[in-house]
Amino acid sequence: MGKGIQIMRIAGIRIEIDLSWLIILALVVFSLGAGYFPASFPNWGSGQIWLAAIITALLFFLSVLIHELSHSLVAKARGIDVESIRLFIFGGVSNIKQEARRPSEEFLISVVGPISSIILAGIFYLIGLVAAPNSAIRAVAGYLAVINIALGIFNLIPGFPLDGGRVLRSILWGTTKNFTTATRIAANVGKFVGYLFIFLGVWIAMAGGLIDGLWIGLIGWFIINAANQSYQQVVLNNMLQGVTVGQVMSRPRETVLPGISLAQLVHDYFIYRGERVLPIVENGYLVGIVAPENLRQVPPEQWNVTPVSHVMTRRQNVQVARPTDDLRSMIEKLSQQDQSQFMIPVLDENNQFVGIITPQEIMRFLQLRQQLGGVQNPAGNFNPTGYTQNPGSYNQPNNYPGMYNQPGNYPPANNYPGYPQPGTNQGGYYERPRPEEPENRDREDRGGQKGGTPLPQ
Repeated sequence: MGKGIQIMRIAGIRIEIDLSWLIILALVVFSLGAGYFPASFPNWGSGQIWLAAIITALLFFLSVLIHELSHSLVAKARGIDVESIRLFIFGGVSNIKQEARRPSEEFLISVVGPISSIILAGIFYLIGLVAAPNSAIRAVAGYLAVINIALGIFNLIPGFPLDGGRVLRSILWGTTKNFTTATRIAANVGKFVGYLFIFLGVWIAMAGGLIDGLWIGLIGWFIINAANQSYQQVVLNNMLQGVTVGQVMSRPRETVLPGISLAQLVHDYFIYRGERVLPIVENGYLVGIVAPENLRQVPPEQWNVTPVSHVMTRRQNVQVARPTDDLRSMIEKLSQQDQSQFMIPVLDENNQFVGIITPQEIMRFLQLRQQLGGVQNPAGNFNPTGYTQNPGSYNQPNNYPGMYNQPGNYPPANNYPGYPQPGTNQGGYYERPRPEEPENRDREDRGGQKGGTPLPQ
């Protein structure tokens, strides 16, 4: 899903709607206004019918929001951060920032959603009982009672990652004492449930219920994909456990100075070298990044006289990382980046630029781990930036011959014959040593072949 539209905050949690939610809202309103209410209450006028349909649809999605809020509030009460709740075409989803730490936590966070829906069903049922017969209030309350009990029961189906699937995982986790094993079993059960939904959808469609069958089939497809993604995320987290950004990041082949012209940037970097995103570095400090999309604000005829600094994304608007950051936290940061800036610059504790992290670096690391037969951390304790696992400490320079002595400082120019002194602008960029120079070979990008490999299933 793309970015949602924030409509409010509740208990510090962003409440968002996805554009696809507008589709399902319109379908629910149409279904109620053109089908359910006219058939159930033929004496109603068209205005009353459509007003009841709109109110019922909005209250239904309010029920979905309460369902998701119950998950989120219990998670927050357990010390787990919740960023947002998103309403979309298949209902709602809580963006809980981390997995539960214990089986009991996951059980409580998962089961409270269906319980809240069942409680709402009881409340609407009681409202319907006390309302006047044949009144709009009784009609709306009766429908919402049925739909909430259905929502609660549906979410108890053990189709991971539905609530019932997460309840199943919590039970398996407590039994096996292994979170990954529990997730794999729950995900397989979820996929089985998803295929049952697809089969049921096809059968209903062939029996004449095309729309209902298609919808049930889409829900099955959603469950299968969500189960696969959830398990892959757990596997990925395990593979990256204990790995820092500094062990995987690479030194970019090119950086540019803020004073070069846009024309030189386009010719020398975007065209000639095929770069897509470039760090802008001056005196060792990151001042911004630039991508082709940044140039749209300047007419091409002015590129010769416009410096990069005029269009760059400035440092204060760029998300950065530290070499000692957990690599797993970069996955989410990269997923939130604009695709034109699919790179996170890495700065040391003195805010000097030391490298970049991109999806390619992460995929190369995962590929190497697979090629080495599942070694948990191929980088071991080696950190190519000179950082140890303790933030703020450095390895001795002679541990890594040919490396610059301190992060952000370049070695004497005679270490790399023919290359510019730090801070000079030859063509507007800093060259890196050629790989064929043996003494500098350790400055080449790590990770072997370019590209990635699919995550293990």
